[in-house]
Amino acid sequence: MKNKLLFLLIIVTLLLASCNPWTKELLITLVPEGCDFCDELIYPPDCTNTGTKRWFCEEYNEHNDYFLTIKALGHSFPNWIPPTCEVAGNEIRSCTRTNIGCTATDTRTSGFAALEHDWDYGGGSGLINCRRPGCTATAGVGQPGPSGGVIFHVDPDGFTVQASPPGYTPGWPSYTAHYLEAAPASTIAILSWALSSDLIPNLSQNDADSTDWAIGRGRLNTAIIITHGSANSYETPAASHCAALTIGSRTDWFLPSKDELNELAQIAGQHGIPNDPVLFRSSSQQNTQNVWSHSFSGNTQTTGWKDMTGNTIAIRAF
Repeated sequence: MKNKLLFLLIIVTLLLASCNPWTKELLITLVPEGCDFCDELIYPPDCTNTGTKRWFCEEYNEHNDYFLTIKALGHSFPNWIPPTCEVAGNEIRSCTRTNIGCTATDTRTSGFAALEHDWDYGGGSGLINCRRPGCTATAGVGQPGPSGGVIFHVDPDGFTVQASPPGYTPGWPSYTAHYLEAAPASTIAILSWALSSDLIPNLSQNDADSTDWAIGRGRLNTAIIITHGSANSYETPAASHCAALTIGSRTDWFLPSKDELNELAQIAGQHGIPNDPVLFRSSSQQNTQNVWSHSFSGNTQTTGWKDMTGNTIAIRAF
């Protein structure tokens, strides 16, 4: 009878110990005097399997064993690595209980893809920053532009976009820009540069004259071409096409200068810019009959007749 009471006392104590962080010393204090109370872990638990613990008491030359099932530990997975703008989070994570031989993994099917940048196009002048917390990236070449095109030139220090010629409508003052954006490829047109062989003033006059080549000059070139053509009663299809575009509420598109077009050629075949053997026309005049052009497929600058058709792609500076 005495042993039965002792057994019940131990069982109740063990049940309480399973729910509370009691120590072995507390358990021993509940054992009647004269009982040599010990415990021995026979089978330790792992992540998925229970363990067994033996409890025994020797009292009055009697040896009694009691067994307790120890709850499985359960897997210990680290937190998921969250994705960033450019790097995906982890799709699989492993249990950290490798010291007991656990090789279990956990897989998620969503929520790990890279977020992509959330560019702040309305952040004012200067470089475009990502709005996501913790991201310090600024928009670079190949990133989408605010009008849905692609950024192909970045100048952290800025470059000057020259002011419109007097009387041109709509006009603009000179301003500092940091980016050049190419219009979406769907707006590219096959057009001639001008329907006249005419040496336009205020543009380059020969192949050694770099007056109208620079980055930041293309918008002024476009206005000069359109103004001169209108004053002399001939059409300027390439420049007029670019200036007439409205994309994403932006209307400041123009035919790129020689150097601006060269920058765009460096990403031909990428980001939607076609690697086309048909020459792309610039707004830079070479002489009376020719304009500077660019072969994107060969990445070479050359010249082409003004009345010859070629690829026309618009850009903008911001």
